[in-house]
Amino acid sequence: MRSNSRKIIETGQEISEYRNTIAQKNERISQIESEIHTLKDTSTSLDRQIHDLKSSSGHAKFLEIKHRVDSMSSEKSDVKHIIDLQFSKISRPLGRYSYISSFEKPVRKMMDELVANPYDVISPQNKTGIIQILEAVEKSVVSGSISVKDTDKSLEQIQETISRLDEFISLKETYSSKVSSLEKDLTVFDIKSLESKEHELEKTRSDLANIESTKKKLEADVKDSNHSLSKSISSLESSLARLANTKILLR
Repeated sequence: MRSNSRKIIETGQEISEYRNTIAQKNERISQIESEIHTLKDTSTSLDRQIHDLKSSSGHAKFLEIKHRVDSMSSEKSDVKHIIDLQFSKISRPLGRYSYISSFEKPVRKMMDELVANPYDVISPQNKTGIIQILEAVEKSVVSGSISVKDTDKSLEQIQETISRLDEFISLKETYSSKVSSLEKDLTVFDIKSLESKEHELEKTRSDLANIESTKKKLEADVKDSNHSLSKSISSLESSLARLANTKILLR
């Protein structure tokens, strides 16, 4: 009898705990449903705003200009190829001079960059420094400090490079001027606003997917808890029936 009474008490506590858990999770599910509704409204609103922005004449003009800017990358490649080709002719003496030069740090840094990527170094501001470097290389070739296969050819190529610096600077500036002019025209459309809304929409959709997943998990937990509650109630009904010697229904 005492064992049956203890079981009845324990089962009653289980039932109470299951009911509290189910109530709490159902309350959270209701809150989540409200949050899902808000997120869906936000997503719909952002979708509409993004569609309106992308449908505007400003965006169409922006895409046209952006395409022209992107297509100019081939022009930059052509200019870079011309400069790289010329400097490749003197890469041997220029590279060797970098090991023996006594230039101060700023000029030495420019020389190292000139060896690695002349296109990035060539500019009106750097012209004097570049000439200083090339003339120093030239003197080292003449003096024999730098050994080359054909001294006369190397000297000719160094002089040719010096004489073409203005040409290279002009090619770069012409390209940069075209790109700069087009990039100014890109302000016809506020691309940052569009990107911000697209980022916000992506985050909203991610939040929605996460919270819907949380809801499904809670619903599964509630289903399992209801099943366990039903078993506990049946167990309690059986225990009470044995105690009272009559059928008892608690639901």
